[in-house]
This record gives sequence, structure tokens and C-alpha cells, in this order.
Amino acid sequence: GVARVVVAMTDPHTRNRGAGLGILRAAGIEVLCPLLESSALALNPGHARRYETGLPYVRVKLAMSLDGKTALATGESKWITGAEARRDVQRLRARSGAIVTGVQTIVDDDPALNVRADELDVEHNEISASLLRPVVVLDSALRIPAGARVLENPATIVACLEQTGNPGFEEERILRLPAGADGRVDPGALLRELAGRDVNEVLFECGATLAASVIRGGYVDEIVIYAAPVMLGADARSLLNIAKIDTMRDRIEFQINEVRRVGKDMRITCIPQRH
Repeated sequence: GVARVVVAMTDPHTRNRGAGLGILRAAGIEVLCPLLESSALALNPGHARRYETGLPYVRVKLAMSLDGKTALATGESKWITGAEARRDVQRLRARSGAIVTGVQTIVDDDPALNVRADELDVEHNEISASLLRPVVVLDSALRIPAGARVLENPATIVACLEQTGNPGFEEERILRLPAGADGRVDPGALLRELAGRDVNEVLFECGATLAASVIRGGYVDEIVIYAAPVMLGADARSLLNIAKIDTMRDRIEFQINEVRRVGKDMRITCIPQRH
């Protein structure tokens, strides 16, 4: 029979937490737990995050030039990073339960935000059982163009304010949410809704304003920045629209977890310093 069971970590699910281990111990089986808990958490951070906080694990993906810009003043941004970096983003999309963007990104770039299976490595292709990821567009006033490519995905949801009128397309694709302090859809309300739908990890691929809102709101768990060896000039669009910070004491701090070369670009992975 089984004499010993080795477990990386206790399941954070309130219904299951330690129950199975107790049954094993009661049956006289030696249980070693936790073992390599931090490694187990790194494999599946969203599961623990959702049950511990009621929110999914939030990852923000950004791409920038060496001078911290994301697009020319005209809005042109294709492409700052190289093909290898763009393929690497497919890995982030594949592991996410939902992809979130803002309506301005849809208006400016008309992205599909789909997972392109042919650009995934074998490992991520295998773990991605379904390549059809829900895309959530934060669109307070329902400005999304009727012909937007993202709407070709039947799982796309448009999140607007509660009082917004008729969307002009299927009501079942609309998610009505309360406003945040800035009068736009509250990202926190969206994240709580997604957690309630069993979404463990969320990837934000969005513009400077929405990304800044998620960061300043304290919702972000990880930022992945792809930095390209190019410069776009002083009048180009900045990476983040962070509100004015008056003192160094109020600065937003991160810890750099990893720096890796991806083709001609660099991928920098950061996590917030939560005090």
C-alpha cells in the first residue's frame, strides 16, 4: 500500500483546504506537506490568488521603446517589438483565463487578441486545451465599432457602465458594471466578476490609461515589459499615464524577478512591492 504522500502545498480552496491530507493521516499514511510550496505557487498563482483574495491573478503586458514610448504621436505602433517577442505574448495569452483591453486600443489598433496556436511552443499548446479565450473590452460608453475584429470571437464581452443605453448588438455580450472614482468602469468590479466566473488569471493588454488605473488601484500582481532597442522620440505616446507623484515616498515600487532576451528584445518581469 501507500506509506507516504508528498504534497507541494495545501489547496487554498476553502472547501478542500487540508481535508484530503487529514483523511490520509487518519488512515496511517505519512504526509509531507508543504514541500517546494513557492515552486508550486509559481506554476499556478491564479488558483491561490483567487481563493485567498477573491480576485484573479492580474498580469499586465506592456511593450515599449528604449525611451519608454509605446507608439508614435499618430498612434502608429506596429511593430515596436520583434516577431519573437510577439510570439512570446501568445504564451501569456494561452495561460490566461481572460484577456482584458480598453476600447481605445480597439479603436486605435483593431486587434483580434486571439491565441495563435501556430505561434505557441509545444508545452503551451498542450496546456491550452481551448484557444478561444474570453476577451473583455472595457468600454464605459459603448464606443466599440460594430466591425471590430475582437467581436468575431463569440466569447468577447463588452463591459460598460450600468446606466449605458442600448449597445446595438447582443445584450448577452454586455456586462454592466459600476463606475470607479474616475467615472469609468471600475476595474476592481470587473475583476471580482471574473473571479466569480472561476477565472484564475487575467492578462491586461491595453493602453497607457487603463494599465495605469490597474497599477494605481493595487490590482496588479505581475508586469511583463517587452523593451525594444529603438527610440520613438519626445512626442511619442508614453508607456503609462500615471498621475502626478509629488514625493519619492509615494513612488510605486516593483521588484524585478527576471530579465531575459527574447529575440532582439528584452523581457522584464516585475512584481509589486506590497508594504
